[in-house]
Order: sequence, then structure tokens, then C-alpha cells
Amino acid sequence: MRANRPLVAAVCLAFLAAPLAAQTRIAIVPFAGYGLPGMLAEDTPNDIQLEPGGALMLGAAIELGMNKNVGIAVGVNRTFSQTLDVVFSGSSLGEDDFTMTQVSGSLVIRPGGRLPSGAVSPLFVEVGGGITLYTFGSAANTNPDFDATSPMAFAGAGYNIPMGPRATIQVFARAQMISSYSSTGLDDFNALPPVTQIEGSNMLNFQFGAGLRVGR
Repeated sequence: MRANRPLVAAVCLAFLAAPLAAQTRIAIVPFAGYGLPGMLAEDTPNDIQLEPGGALMLGAAIELGMNKNVGIAVGVNRTFSQTLDVVFSGSSLGEDDFTMTQVSGSLVIRPGGRLPSGAVSPLFVEVGGGITLYTFGSAANTNPDFDATSPMAFAGAGYNIPMGPRATIQVFARAQMISSYSSTGLDDFNALPPVTQIEGSNMLNFQFGAGLRVGR
């Protein structure tokens, strides 16, 4: 339940902010998508990899327009039904439940500014950063010693498809660089015989999705 709190808080905040969105340049964007992560950690000499699988993600963002071309946004997203595969010499040794929760802030740039109606132009670019929280295990079988938090930076682009005077379907793609994973659990595992050298590496994570943008 603790892993769900950032997402629940963001959804609640989105509903509370909805009345303001009709009067100011605030937009609420609940979204869904798919995350495609890279390697979490590996031991090259012993040919061991920890490979997260791709997974559905749900999230929400709030954007505040600063002027016609620039806005700032905060958001949160979380993966669901994601697994982590332990691979040795090309063969899977088993999977564990795994979750990635992200809290972020970004600068949203709209080269085309706004339309005469006040609606946003279709194309936008975003750059930002935040944190990624890794959670291992299911609700009934957690592995808290392996849980960790890593900073990240990202860049992306998207397109808004008009659905009404204050609503658009927003599609987007992002590339994220997440700093290397480390945890007490991994250190303890490496110290057990036979000694391993599994170390986290910077992860390139891709996200693709779509959401309903409501507001100005």
C-alpha cells in the first residue's frame, strides 16, 4: 500500500484542482502508458543480469502555464504487474514482483504557443527530472532490503489532439536516464558465497503513453 501513496495523492490532487483548471492556465492530465526499462544491474564476469520487464503504467500530472510557450508540470506514475527476471548465462533463474514509482517535475515548451482560442498548440517538448522508487516483492512477500531510490533526468515530446474547447488527447514519448541502482540487500547478496559482483548501472528507460488533458 505504501508504494501506491504517491499515485493516490496525485489523483486526489488532480480532482481537487479540476475547478481551478476551468478558470486559469492549469491542466490536469491523467494518463496510461507502457514503460520499457533497460538493465537494472549485472555481474559481467559471472554473466548474471537483473532484467526488469516492460509493464503498464498509470499516472497523473498537473501543468501550470507560465506564458504562451512555457509551462511547468509535476507528476507521478507507477508500473503494474511488472516483474524482474534473474538471468544466468542466458537462462532465467526465476522472476520476482517489481515496481517502479516515479515522481517528477518538468519544463514544458510549446514552440507553437497557444491558439487564438487559448487552447495549446499541438506539439510540445518536455525536459525534467525526479526520482525513481524501486520496490521488490508482492504485497504479501516484500523484500525491503532491496528497495531503493535513484535520481533521474528525462526528455520527451508529445502531441495534443483536440477533443473540445478545453480537452485534448495527449500522446507522448519519453527517454529517461536513471542513475545506477544500489541497496543494502544487493550488497548483502554479493557478500554471500559464492561471491558475486552484481552492480547497478545507469538505466535507459523509455515510456510511451496517452492521456486526457483537461484545462488550459
